[in-house]
Amino acid sequence: MKRLIGNNGVLTKRRATKPGSPLRRTLLGRGEPSVVARFVALILILQTFLALPAAAQTITPLAFDQPATGQITRDVFRQVYTFSGRAADVISLIMTATSGLDPLLIITDDQNQVIARDDDGGKRFNAAIESLPLPHDGTFFVIATRFGQERGLTTGAFTLTLSHAGVTGADNASVVLHYGDSLVGQIGDVPEKVYAFSATRGDLISITMQRISGDLDPFVILADASGTVQTLSDDDPASPGTLDAGLRDWLIRKSGNYLIVATRFGRVSGQSAGAFSLALDRVAPAEMGRTPERAALLDYGASAAGTIDGDNAGRYYRFEAHKGDVITLTAERTRGNLDPTLTLFSADLKKIADHDQGQRGQSARISAFTAPKDADYLVLVSRYAGDAGFTAGDYSLSLVGRQGVTVGPNGVLLLAYGSAVSSSIDRANPSQEYVFQSKAGDLINLEMSVTTGDLEPQLLLFDATRHLLAQVDPRSGDAQIAAFKLPAKGAYIVLATRHGRAGGTTSGSYLLTLTQAGT
Repeated sequence: MKRLIGNNGVLTKRRATKPGSPLRRTLLGRGEPSVVARFVALILILQTFLALPAAAQTITPLAFDQPATGQITRDVFRQVYTFSGRAADVISLIMTATSGLDPLLIITDDQNQVIARDDDGGKRFNAAIESLPLPHDGTFFVIATRFGQERGLTTGAFTLTLSHAGVTGADNASVVLHYGDSLVGQIGDVPEKVYAFSATRGDLISITMQRISGDLDPFVILADASGTVQTLSDDDPASPGTLDAGLRDWLIRKSGNYLIVATRFGRVSGQSAGAFSLALDRVAPAEMGRTPERAALLDYGASAAGTIDGDNAGRYYRFEAHKGDVITLTAERTRGNLDPTLTLFSADLKKIADHDQGQRGQSARISAFTAPKDADYLVLVSRYAGDAGFTAGDYSLSLVGRQGVTVGPNGVLLLAYGSAVSSSIDRANPSQEYVFQSKAGDLINLEMSVTTGDLEPQLLLFDATRHLLAQVDPRSGDAQIAAFKLPAKGAYIVLATRHGRAGGTTSGSYLLTLTQAGT
């Protein structure tokens, strides 16, 4: 289990500590050390730095989140590293032995002042200095050594990892948070605290605010950078029966900066007070799509890659559509023997459509679906027989969405560049007309693609006086008028029909798209 470590408004990582670990004391932010402790620490650091001649000191730069490896031998009892930090930084440092070494960690500043020391604070008697607030801007030194240092007996290899656990923040100042950060604060005479973070469209975030003292009734608000409230919470759905507040799996729809207001029920007029912990997290990319609630966001024109196997027989995606938008979804196998399937759902998980096209064993497609309303929709990529299936492999999912037709005066169906419409041809409805506006010299593409049935499409283009400008009647496949130059500004009429028109015998569904050539 993770837990909060730290106080006085210190932003910390949540990580369990080993109870009863000896010598687990940092010399900053853990209470005032005794005179004896200060003296012992000074002796330790002097012993470490003066044990070898200065010419023999090798100092290695240590980067955040990039593990470094080293070796303690009978002849070399410590390795020295350096890193730069700021007074607002809270860092964690872990030294993990990979053989028989008994690790010891010491951190000093550039004035040789001991900042922290640990022997057995990590798991399995490894050394760990966690959630340490740096006292000032500057360069800091890490001494990775062994218990007993020069007089110690253990030897072996180790891995050293430096991580950024967060920042400290004054009560009256805004603090910038990052995913994975947690913060301890106080609500009382100051009824609310404001924190900022950056997010990217598609992020699924969680914000939790837990009471840790007093009678505080936490209340959390999420707002955009302008202060417009996006959502708020007085309860945490993951902690029923408590007064904790939480937002779970909230979808970020616009990239930018956001604000978290940590306050109490009633805000300024509220009466409760006490300490709280605030945590900001994001769903990891590997976990996106495993449930409908955590569906990954997909935009028109985008594609996503994934894997279907025994551990994950399906993955969900979410997209936004406007009423009348015409949508095509395609899942293609890219590796393995995956037999992909597609299922389309409404946001409340009511099934709308299954794949109607594609090559069995290779691809699946939902083509020319017309969105019935402005809403979010979910699509599930899976395999034949779902959980009971046995095929597996990688896939690529693509989403194409186009603006649909609008209805003009007298029921005229209006097309625009980049738009599309899905309809059908049969005995009762052998043709449809559409109108669009254009400028002189525009180059256009018109395509009538067959999506179901034995339809033999025929496509005709007229000017506003119904003078025929172009016609295609391929008798098989799709009908396309490509890169046609329009002679004048004004309205044009498109007739989508079949070979033989009213006298024809074929039928089926089609997708008609209008685009401007070269765009």
